[in-house]
Amino acid sequence: FQRKKGKSRSIKMFSIQNESKVLPIQFKIKQIAHFHFFPSSGSIPPNELKDIQVIFSPNSLGLFNTTTTIDFCQGMQTRPINLSGESVAEISPEEDALMRIAIDCDKHHGFSQFKC
Repeated sequence: FQRKKGKSRSIKMFSIQNESKVLPIQFKIKQIAHFHFFPSSGSIPPNELKDIQVIFSPNSLGLFNTTTTIDFCQGMQTRPINLSGESVAEISPEEDALMRIAIDCDKHHGFSQFKC
């Protein structure tokens, strides 16, 4: 995530693809401080995608580098998700303008994707 002013929030997306042609797959994402997922659990039908929002909503200032996991099929398979975000007291007008350009770029380049 880009640097954010404290007590603000930023949203990114990724998707999980179920490559099975027959069986649905269940997933559950372990919640951690400052990063939230919506939905954080669910079922994905065969041959379908599920879009997941990752919300960076820090309650304090600092650099947050952490990892959480996605469990598939009640923990039969686990994948890591690396997360990084920074919360600062103030953002300069120049930095704000650069972040808006980066956000527009993100919108045009699509999603990250997990395949199962």
